Amino acid sequence: MDPKQLFNKALQQAATCIRGVQTHQLTNSTPCTEWDLKALLNHMVYELLWIPPLLQGQTIAEVGDQFDGDVLSGDFMSAWSKASDQAQKAVAAADPEATVRLSYGDRQAKDYIKETGTDIFIHTWDTAQAIACTLTLDEAIAKEIYDGALPNKDSFKNSGLFADPIAVPLNADIQTKLLGLLGRKAQAV
Repeated sequence: MDPKQLFNKALQQAATCIRGVQTHQLTNSTPCTEWDLKALLNHMVYELLWIPPLLQGQTIAEVGDQFDGDVLSGDFMSAWSKASDQAQKAVAAADPEATVRLSYGDRQAKDYIKETGTDIFIHTWDTAQAIACTLTLDEAIAKEIYDGALPNKDSFKNSGLFADPIAVPLNADIQTKLLGLLGRKAQAV
């Protein structure tokens, strides 16, 4: 799947889920044990805010700390909408082969776009869990991410980015397999 297509589909699914969030739910826990829902949404918006400057060639140092702290500014829906619109425009205009300078090294734009799309996609499921909403992840995106992540499953344990993988039945659906691989237990809400 084209990284830009993956990114856009992930944003669409996230927007649908985030529209269901109520202010009183912002203190709800999430599968990301270190974050409540507000912190998770802040992380998602934060990720989106970095996309335009990085795809336009700025370095981490040039962007600096302008996105540190609470980027929701008391209105998570407006912050999400603005950041996702700007990120979508930057992704659409990006040269997939361009170099993006990230904190962990240089990557091609297409890889960075897929990485951020993946992050948003998985955190959409986390958001749904926090608001007790049943969510069926886009099957094509889930398969693309699963197939790309499976060869790296052993490195997930040491990365600190995911909980340890959870064993799932061999005949499980792709959503259950992906969630298990990324340390999330697929469960009905």
